[in-house]
Amino acid sequence: MSDPRPRPNNLDDVLETLWTELEIGAAKAKLGFHQPVIATASSKGLPNARTVVLRKVDRQAGVVVCHTDARAPKLADLRSHPTAAWCFYDKGRRIQVRATGEATVHTQDEIADDHWSRSPTRSRRCYLAPAIPGSATDHPSPNLPDALIDREPTQDESEAGRPNFAVLRCTLRELDFLNLHHEGHVRARFARDGDDWVGTWIEP
Repeated sequence: MSDPRPRPNNLDDVLETLWTELEIGAAKAKLGFHQPVIATASSKGLPNARTVVLRKVDRQAGVVVCHTDARAPKLADLRSHPTAAWCFYDKGRRIQVRATGEATVHTQDEIADDHWSRSPTRSRRCYLAPAIPGSATDHPSPNLPDALIDREPTQDESEAGRPNFAVLRCTLRELDFLNLHHEGHVRARFARDGDDWVGTWIEP
């Protein structure tokens, strides 16, 4: 089926579409951009990629945000190499955005406190994991307290997960936009220049 939407035909339109899709993806769980892949480099220089949930987008600051367990291996990666690569794809819109930037981790500060205060108990449950994420186990395990395997924690119970909660903020420096379209694919690349983005058309 042909895509009835017009292709973006200038770089300003592309940049506007890119950020709008990211903002919508952070707000709407059913859209493709809501669950991007983020890749980091291990201490040995090997790539590690995993799917995360996009929690916030700050267009003005050029920042994207996800949550993570403070004990997760990705945070050890970022201590060695504080950069990250992201890949967003929306099948319905047929848009891919790749992004790279500098990552910072927030655990015991106002940023983490603010995100934690707005997290529902169903999201907080995973931070109650008794074992370090990624550690070996003798059997399949949900890594949850026995009392919470079949239910959400109460608000009071969920507070025990706060020490394991972290916010990962990435200040983006490069963006790569690809729109698959029946009239011809469109691709553009943007680089951060101060508060502005400088765009270039790229062959798809």
